[in-house]
Amino acid sequence: MDKLALISLSVLILVQGADIWTTIRAISSGQGTEANPVMAWVIDKFGLYLGTITPKALFAALVIVGTITYPFCMTWINFAITAPYLVLVYRNYKVVK
Repeated sequence: MDKLALISLSVLILVQGADIWTTIRAISSGQGTEANPVMAWVIDKFGLYLGTITPKALFAALVIVGTITYPFCMTWINFAITAPYLVLVYRNYKVVK
């Protein structure tokens, strides 16, 4: 895996972790709710921690395999996925701040 692919993967995984952390903090504080109806359903069915962490872990596993298999394509896909998540993390952070 080349350096740029590793960087894009690392940034995406870090931002996903930040999304987990800020989402759990926002919801558990009572100041926020899950805006994504699919994730809201998963959280309702499996609980806040399992419902938040498990889908992100599965997503991360797919991204890791994809980046190892197709590093050039996935580098740019990873950056494209990261950008909107940065906005989400920022909004979550403003709620829990």
